[in-house]
Amino acid sequence: MDTKPEGGGQPIKVVISEACVQVDSSQTQGKELDLELGSSLVLTHRIRLVPGSCAGGCEAEFAALRDRLERLEKEVSSLREKCGGPEGGCCTSQQSKGTVGLLPGDSLSNWGRCVNGQCVCDPGFTGPDCSSESCPGNCNNKGRCVNGQCVCDTGFTGPDCSTKACPGNCKNGGKCVNGKCVCDSGFTGPYCSTKSCPGNCSNRGKCVNGQCVCDSGFTGPDCSAKACPNNCSNKGRCVNGKCVCEVGFSGQDCAAKGCPDNCSNKGRCVKGRCVCRRGFAPPDCSQCELRKKMPYCFSNQFHGKSI
Repeated sequence: MDTKPEGGGQPIKVVISEACVQVDSSQTQGKELDLELGSSLVLTHRIRLVPGSCAGGCEAEFAALRDRLERLEKEVSSLREKCGGPEGGCCTSQQSKGTVGLLPGDSLSNWGRCVNGQCVCDPGFTGPDCSSESCPGNCNNKGRCVNGQCVCDTGFTGPDCSTKACPGNCKNGGKCVNGKCVCDSGFTGPYCSTKSCPGNCSNRGKCVNGQCVCDSGFTGPDCSAKACPNNCSNKGRCVNGKCVCEVGFSGQDCAAKGCPDNCSNKGRCVKGRCVCRRGFAPPDCSQCELRKKMPYCFSNQFHGKSI
């Protein structure tokens, strides 16, 4: 049988002394017997104390021998209890049926204790003999435990595989929340990999590489402003969808050359020149024609002279 002292201590040494002990074989007298860790042996011993043989004062040696014998008997008794069960065999990490025949309080791989023949493992360890590291939450049944760490199934992450993973990971500083990417400002898309546009283009255009391409009739970085015809021909400014033309230009899109003083409201502007009403003279239709009289001319100023 395998003989191991309790607690994994040093071998027990039994000294056969002629002065205090008699044994059957003279060949063993005066020798020291070692019970080595893990050794296999069959030991049969008969020890008879000889009355009066210790007159020379060997009480101390006798006390030491008795102490060692008690330890030996305790080991033999423990081995018998451990290995003499109905299943047979001593208790190792290969013990079948997931039970370990140790006594209450005995150590199990230093990471558990034995209760009614079964291992009660310390936190962080598992298995029939508590020799395997356990994983947090048993990986929530969404992964497998390898050397105390969870290897999560596809779609899950975290130390215990309890968190839904985001597809392809979240780019550009985005965070994964319940399996979806929450993007930082300036980025959008399922992976936060696409540049976003200001105000989502006000729903009046589409976002291309972070810039708005506005629908017809709208303009601005976010397509929120009404557009003016032909962008006012670059000769005016757009206010609420209408052109305010620069001096010298007119028309809905400021493409036409303007007439001086808008022909004084007494004519019409054609290609930058005033075509005045009857009785009024260019260039701005503000003066009466020479020799024209009422009712065509309502001013007392004739073109070229006063009256």
